[in-house]
Amino acid sequence: MELKNPFALRSGVIITIADLTPNERGRNCKCICPECKGHFIAVMGKIRQPHFRHDGEPCDSVKALMTALYRLLSEAINERPCFAFPACYGLYYGIPVQRQATIEDVRAAVELMDNDFEDTELIIKAKTFGVEKYEIHRNTKGIPDAILLTDNVKHHQLAVSLVPPPTFCKISEPKPFQDIPTIAIHMGADFDLHHMKSDEVKIRLRDKADDKKWISSPAIEAWLLKNLARQHEYYEEHLAEEQTCKQALAKENAGREKIHAKAMLLQDEQQKADNAQITHLHQIMTEYRNRKQIEHPLSALQLASEELQKISQMLEAKYPIIPNEMVVDDVGRRWCFCDTCHCWKPDVFMASYGGIGDRVNRGLCSECSRKQS
Repeated sequence: MELKNPFALRSGVIITIADLTPNERGRNCKCICPECKGHFIAVMGKIRQPHFRHDGEPCDSVKALMTALYRLLSEAINERPCFAFPACYGLYYGIPVQRQATIEDVRAAVELMDNDFEDTELIIKAKTFGVEKYEIHRNTKGIPDAILLTDNVKHHQLAVSLVPPPTFCKISEPKPFQDIPTIAIHMGADFDLHHMKSDEVKIRLRDKADDKKWISSPAIEAWLLKNLARQHEYYEEHLAEEQTCKQALAKENAGREKIHAKAMLLQDEQQKADNAQITHLHQIMTEYRNRKQIEHPLSALQLASEELQKISQMLEAKYPIIPNEMVVDDVGRRWCFCDTCHCWKPDVFMASYGGIGDRVNRGLCSECSRKQS
């Protein structure tokens, strides 16, 4: 279906349907197609959108539309040889520092915009430069896809791609044109080309920066590389911090191991001391068994008070917590703990003892009982 083209060629220049007067409707417009040079009819009814259509077999309407747009911009530059380009601000969101970044990672983490917002960096200043010459480039299908502008000072080139309003036709998203800095002019819904005069469209394409957006530029590439260098610095800092943490953790683990080894050594020494005390206790009890003059446990205790005191001390060391089972020495003598004097004594020295749990070994010795009486 033929597009409702708002552009036509008359007297060698591009006009819009809004440039015509009511008396120039139909064939009175004396216009031709900018692409195939076929005759146009100006449709200017009250119901349908004003537009031009072929007076006969139509040509490629997309090619005709894009040819008219680029020719209109070139005519605007012929009238006033200059072009305004917008500022470019960059916002870098950053990427995780756990891995080495690439330039593609950085590209995916940035946003380019034409306004200054919080945390953005100015990459390109807005400027209007003089144009020395221009050239319209067409793609392999013969459709114009860029106009190459050369400035009149340093002879730098700038590629400009035009994107018509989406209500006209859909074209592919503009890409960087070769190795030349590239700007895209996106004509939004407010570009009402069916009701805008050609001079108004020229001014907007040439002098205004609101609809223009940077696609590529050496300045943008330099900014991306600067962020890549920053990201590499963050990565190196992360590696250094990670190494510091590993070293601190290794030092902490070594300290723990040293403390644990020292504790084990002390435990071994304590165990040896306890074993020595137990061995000594067994030796004392063996001496009791070997004494033939011992006929009764009570007389034996009376004859060896120093040894019994040693046994009491050994039991105190062996049982810091009173056990629940009866404590009996090697000769069958039962021992109890006095809750008053806190000493271990043979049961014959106890005034009272016995009970449930650790009370089986607890009681009151005769000496403490007499003192209380």
